[in-house]
Amino acid sequence: MLRRALAVLDPAVPGFGGRMWRLARWGLLAAALVAVAVGAVLLRQPQVRYWWGVLQLETGFPEAATETAQAMIDAGQADSYDFYRLLAAGQRRSGRVEAQLATFDLAVARFPRLWQAQGHRCWYGSLFGKPGRVMDSCDQSVALGPDDRGEPLAWRGAAKALAGERDAAIEDLTAAMERWDGGTQWGTPYVERRRGWLRQLKAGEDPFDAATLAKERRSF
Repeated sequence: MLRRALAVLDPAVPGFGGRMWRLARWGLLAAALVAVAVGAVLLRQPQVRYWWGVLQLETGFPEAATETAQAMIDAGQADSYDFYRLLAAGQRRSGRVEAQLATFDLAVARFPRLWQAQGHRCWYGSLFGKPGRVMDSCDQSVALGPDDRGEPLAWRGAAKALAGERDAAIEDLTAAMERWDGGTQWGTPYVERRRGWLRQLKAGEDPFDAATLAKERRSF
């Protein structure tokens, strides 16, 4: 038996190339089967499922990302806000605007003390023309958020600008800049876009034209 096995691996025995090719094919098949099995196990893990949904979303399959997130929520396995945010993003990119706003309503009901959930409800609700409806979440995000984070104030500032409250918007965005300029996010594209909005508001201009709204609505 051992001799026969060694003969298979012996280059001097005729047909060596064919034997090696067959072994390689069987090896590749075995590796593929192992990879599928490992992938199936990993995809049962909530965080792996989340990142799988993010991959689906960012590669142009928002409906698939929506299904991934919804399945986890329906199964009671969405133990973090991330799945609600993913679901809302998939719905938004699929053109289901009202559905994504309803998802943020569910998210803040599930995670009422989470400043990011409140802030995203504030932000996207405002971007889609309903700043008055979500101003409670804007206030909650500011109240719950860390003292060194400017996002809650910027979200509320944008909501107030879109609601026509220019002076209040300038106040919030100025406070957001003060936090950012004293931290590590100074100079990032995210911060500098908002600094530009503040300059426009101070100049009496409307920073939220159709192109800006379209761009921000696409953001995850």
